[in-house]
Amino acid sequence: MESKLVIRDMETRDREQVLALEDLFYHSDAVCHPVDPSVWERCFDAAIEETSTLRGLVLEEAGQIAGYAYITTFFATEVGGLCQMIEQIYIKEGCRHKGYGSRLLAWLEQEYPAVRRMRLEVTEENQDAVRLYKKMGYEFLGYLQMVKERI
Repeated sequence: MESKLVIRDMETRDREQVLALEDLFYHSDAVCHPVDPSVWERCFDAAIEETSTLRGLVLEEAGQIAGYAYITTFFATEVGGLCQMIEQIYIKEGCRHKGYGSRLLAWLEQEYPAVRRMRLEVTEENQDAVRLYKKMGYEFLGYLQMVKERI
């Protein structure tokens, strides 16, 4: 029997639990470098703000938060349309291997039918995520990332 998973928008009441999960995310093999906790707080605040371009999602199992995701959508000239950047996906240790990642990715495709490209980042060390993304049809894009921090 498939577990009941609810995907909903983040709310103010989720703050403490989501920030605790972000702490786990930022100390996992999904991240290449340290990120200051004040950044996590800004992300949460932006995700619950109605006018923000960042959308925060909570994955719930039996009324308990099982994980979260942050997404943002923008125009990409390479595809001549909308691109959705999946900024973060984190699923709690005890909630993994239940198909929640696959269900979230499928939900995003249904929720955003106008999006022409779904995009995400993954570290080489995060092989469970790489396997999931490949299974869901994602491929490596091949670009190197360059950044200039202005935090």
